[in-house]
Amino acid sequence: MEPQGRGSGARHPGHLGFIEGMRGIAALYVVLQHVCTLIDPYYKMQRPDAEPRWLAVVMAPMWYGHLAVAAFIVISGYCLQLSLYNKGDGRIASLKRFFARRCQRILPPYYACLGLSLVIVWLVTSRQKGLPWSQYLPVTWENFLAHVFMVHNLRPEWMYKINGVLWSISIEFQLYFLFPVLVVVLWRWGRAALMLPLLALAVALLWAYAPAWKLYVWFIPLFGLGMAAAQLGFDPRVTTRGNYRAWMTIAGFFAVLTVASIFAFKEVAARDSLAGVAVAAILAAGAVAPRRRVFRFLGCKFLLWLGAFSYSLYLVHHLVLQVLYVTRPSGVDQVSEKWLYLMSMLPVVLLVCWVFYWFFERPYAKAKPAAKRYP
Repeated sequence: MEPQGRGSGARHPGHLGFIEGMRGIAALYVVLQHVCTLIDPYYKMQRPDAEPRWLAVVMAPMWYGHLAVAAFIVISGYCLQLSLYNKGDGRIASLKRFFARRCQRILPPYYACLGLSLVIVWLVTSRQKGLPWSQYLPVTWENFLAHVFMVHNLRPEWMYKINGVLWSISIEFQLYFLFPVLVVVLWRWGRAALMLPLLALAVALLWAYAPAWKLYVWFIPLFGLGMAAAQLGFDPRVTTRGNYRAWMTIAGFFAVLTVASIFAFKEVAARDSLAGVAVAAILAAGAVAPRRRVFRFLGCKFLLWLGAFSYSLYLVHHLVLQVLYVTRPSGVDQVSEKWLYLMSMLPVVLLVCWVFYWFFERPYAKAKPAAKRYP
């Protein structure tokens, strides 16, 4: 996922650092949610009579980390498709180089995190009682091998074992195998031909297969939506790309619907889908007017830094939070004290994840494949 750069196929690639900023914000939001769920795993602070009330109000916007994961999926589809325009015409030149690049980019940090997660399970998680610890246990050969082969998202009883954040990485990795087919459909028949079958597939699975509600099958059309947004913004054959105001209006409208959906119904699929459309509209707006103030903010140095190691931040943050939580100073017992303590430790979380990135992600993200470098 290397979205920056001017390619022969891109009409207005401009400065696309805002994409890294969006990933950084999404990763940080997931961290904030896990701070809340770690100190309040039973969601007591979401109840009307929660005490202290000020903390319930402050934490109220932080309980929806799945929206950030949906944003990651849309951005992933966008960046992968965009990379095909950076140095080409939107098609995959070599499947071998594509898969080599994806494996090189995703797997080393993932397996390093999986190994570290087993250590944390042994030293920390297995010695705690109740939620959230119990949902990561037990560790069995079955769910361990499911994580090794990145299929643990396919069964609800595997999904959250060992390290509760790794489920989305398996979805991401599996989508890589679908991506070449989607590229062909998008190139030959366009965005409607891409999105309609993906939407139909997700709806059919949700309707006919009850476990699909726990398997996040709606991420498939969200991934395609990101690809469609990139094609709309950068395919030289596209003549009408919309304008900044229209796209930001659409983004704002769907953002409001996302917030309203939190109060209107509990269906995660609908919330994620509404948020995904909002994110895709922001990406489309950034493609046509990347120099606007909002995108300059999203491309600021701090958010670019955060986005650069957002993958490592997502992988490792909960492990760091667990260690910080169980080693908190004596006397930090109240919910408000725990929350304030963990929030004060966010710089430590970022530092540890950045070090992890430096050793286990950056060398592979920057390295060239054996053959000619593929975007």
